[in-house]
Amino acid sequence: MSIAAIRRTGDDLASMADQIRLGRAASRSGDVLGAIHAHAHLLEAFAQAVHDRAAEAALRPLLSLTGAIVTRTFRAVEVDGWDGHERVLDALRASDESRAAGLVTDHLEAMIAVVVS
Repeated sequence: MSIAAIRRTGDDLASMADQIRLGRAASRSGDVLGAIHAHAHLLEAFAQAVHDRAAEAALRPLLSLTGAIVTRTFRAVEVDGWDGHERVLDALRASDESRAAGLVTDHLEAMIAVVVS
């Protein structure tokens, strides 16, 4: 994610913000499929923000795994998970590489903790 903090464009940030908005709305209304769909598109936007095909390809397996986590954690985290994504987006907007990377780690650890509990 630190590379995305440097290479992201305004369009990348707008796409991420749109997916977070859509996902949050879907979560609030109980639309599980809509939330999963928005999350998948958000992860694609994160991967594309790297602007490096090899790095994007390396991220694809992680995207699949996190999609499975969203499916398993939806009821437990609902809107709170979107707050984690919003914090990552704020770090990307600020081009703060270390904060973005740390926030992604924190978010993944929190979601994994829900799955294994």
